[in-house]
Amino acid sequence: MVADGELTTSVATEAAAGFFAGLPTSIENGEGTTPMGHVMATKKPLIIEEIQEWEFKSTETRALNREYGFRSAVAVPLLANGRPLGALGLMDTRVRRFTEDEVSLLTAFADQASLALEKARLLNEAEREKERSDALYRVSNLLAGAHDTGAVLDLIVNEAARLLGTDSAFIRLLE
Repeated sequence: MVADGELTTSVATEAAAGFFAGLPTSIENGEGTTPMGHVMATKKPLIIEEIQEWEFKSTETRALNREYGFRSAVAVPLLANGRPLGALGLMDTRVRRFTEDEVSLLTAFADQASLALEKARLLNEAEREKERSDALYRVSNLLAGAHDTGAVLDLIVNEAARLLGTDSAFIRLLE
């Protein structure tokens, strides 16, 4: 989604530790809205030594940082083939500068997470494609020996509805 000339997205927290376990699971992100949004838009790590000095456009994020006492942050992108999937972030209640070694370690974790996410996506895609192929195979076999047109049409609408995740499907013929 583009708002005020910037790309914004809604992101969901998939895993959390520490303070984050109790935070909202969904938030709007944009390049300058949150550190995570910035990281996803720029595809580069971000180190924030003093979080209260960072210019958040998200009042929700600013309020959460104050409420939980977050002072420093580091975030790195989760990328698959150059495409942002999300971001991995750490927050600290102490003012600190995360080192390049720490950013490298966090990036290695992000790379592992990206690989796992991409592998899961590809597996799901392959399973969906196999399911489609199996359905087309069943319909083709039925068509090859079809003597009952009604059974063929029933199978086609049922498979179409199932594969496309709809509540119903139909075929209407001209009379």
